[in-house]
Amino acid sequence: MDKEEIRVKLDKIKQEPKQRVQTYHDIMEKFFTRGKLEDVEQRRRFLSRLCPEIRKLYVMKDYTSMDRPLAITLEVEWVLTKLGEIPFELLKEE
Repeated sequence: MDKEEIRVKLDKIKQEPKQRVQTYHDIMEKFFTRGKLEDVEQRRRFLSRLCPEIRKLYVMKDYTSMDRPLAITLEVEWVLTKLGEIPFELLKEE
């Protein structure tokens, strides 16, 4: 699969209702790795297809890798879940 085919597939992926951020990220990460996409493109694609409730609370900053945006969106998801704003089951404490 070439980079263009991977970009086409990525354009079809979005965070589905009731889908965890981590699950959404893991799906996208497989294509990011295959296509050897740069972090800037990874961040843009990841953030543009997040569910609106999480995306609107996420404040975009200039991060150098996907680690920080993922950590922040996971935290936002957790807070919204606790508030009952997202229809996820509460995460079990590990």
